[in-house]
Amino acid sequence: MNDTPTSPASNTRMLRKVSSWTGMGAMAAIAMYLMLASASPHWLAAALGVSLFAPDDSVQKELFRYPPFLAMIAVFFAAMIVATVVAVPLRLRNAGAWCSHVGLLALGVGAVWYAGFSQSGDSLTLRSREGWTPVKYVYLDRSFAVYVHDASDPNGRPLQHPLAGLIPRGDPQGLDVTIPGTPEGVTIRATQFLPSARTTRRWANISPNIIPAVELSVTDGDAAGTVLLSPSLPGHEHVGVGDYILTYRSGITPEGLENIVTPTDANESPGMGHDLALVLTGSRIEPTIAVIRPDGSRWHARLQVGKAIDVPLAGRKVRIEPRAFFDHAAEVHELAAPHDHSIHQAHAPMADEMPAGPAVKLEIRSGDWRRETFVPFGAYEDFGQPQMIDLPGNRAVWLNFSRERVALPATIEVKSAKYETYPASGIPKDYVCKVAVTAGARTSDEILSLNNPVTVGGFQFSQGSWVPAGAAEPTQILFGAASRPGLPIIWLGCVLICLGFPYAFYVKPLLMRRRARA
Repeated sequence: MNDTPTSPASNTRMLRKVSSWTGMGAMAAIAMYLMLASASPHWLAAALGVSLFAPDDSVQKELFRYPPFLAMIAVFFAAMIVATVVAVPLRLRNAGAWCSHVGLLALGVGAVWYAGFSQSGDSLTLRSREGWTPVKYVYLDRSFAVYVHDASDPNGRPLQHPLAGLIPRGDPQGLDVTIPGTPEGVTIRATQFLPSARTTRRWANISPNIIPAVELSVTDGDAAGTVLLSPSLPGHEHVGVGDYILTYRSGITPEGLENIVTPTDANESPGMGHDLALVLTGSRIEPTIAVIRPDGSRWHARLQVGKAIDVPLAGRKVRIEPRAFFDHAAEVHELAAPHDHSIHQAHAPMADEMPAGPAVKLEIRSGDWRRETFVPFGAYEDFGQPQMIDLPGNRAVWLNFSRERVALPATIEVKSAKYETYPASGIPKDYVCKVAVTAGARTSDEILSLNNPVTVGGFQFSQGSWVPAGAAEPTQILFGAASRPGLPIIWLGCVLICLGFPYAFYVKPLLMRRRARA
């Protein structure tokens, strides 16, 4: 057997050849992948088994974060590094090649960093009599999160827990995620994600605490609806209809009822400018409704579940029907029952039914007590109506299901909004907002328009949409927000490439000619 030793030169040539062909193969594979990802993203995703979060998006981030694609990029740059080190000696005349190759590496690293870690989302601001609501958060696209707020801490901020890997399409997905940030002795678990579900709300006697309430059907002329009244539930203490107020009092004694329904001297006004309707209950009295007028006169009648009566309020008859009386009132959020409708006719949500959309099923435990609820999705947690869950021991938590949000280090507040058009034509020209950016005690005034974004906390804010569209004074403005990580490295790569090519084409030949003459 005759072993022929391999020379270092032959090893170098082989390494150069292998790295060059490997790099070109990886570059061809990357080019083909990018072409398919741009021209046929849905076909490519189906072929690779990649789940697209938002098929309608113009850029499918899931395809650009696909591990084999990232591996192709790594192979290409590894081959380029080897080829550079082996084939291009580190000398002054080769500075252009080294500069260009290092620039390409920086460009690639910056691009991968940008594609992998950039964040995009939006922020909403609403106009009220007091002005525009401040923008404190960016709500991220392609994200879901559960928010928990201990109701005993009114000044505390809701704690969020992102739910990764959820795709808002297809069949319900089972979950087993424990949500942190709950009160002591309470456990909350996410057990199911429903990409599209209709949830409905109703009141039931299931609270672990004593919470008296009454559910009434109220018909006032052409206006009709169902209301829940409870002195123990925030937002349900009374209903004001302009010229009369409807409220509920429990624990009334026979003596208390007698005092309420007994007319007073007409000259002794109770100090009200409207009629007051009181629904009264107690352990020793029949449910009663009493009307107290500004002149001190009274009216009352007995109430019975399922039986409507006409109540004289503000000079007209208002029909009131008790639906239910509760001692342990709690709002139940559950899946809506399927409705019979034509295959061509879309079902319209009922009064207490939320529009179809994503929802998460949560299980709440405290000792032996257990409850399940469905929390529908809302795009903006700080504008959404939270769901309250009563806990044993007269405690409660507020729950929301929304997008993951990032807190900004400064607050953006709109001072004025102006919709500009070209003269005579009425064609949209610009959407201009004067905003105040406040960080601590420092406030700066900025102009946020179509071609003039404002950067806060690493996010670049730009004009998104106005509602109503094209209104001179919109009621809400949506700002688009996006981070730009890796841009300094990308710019560094571009600068190195721009320096390297002229050096290689112009400086290197001069150095070579001088060396030849020497």
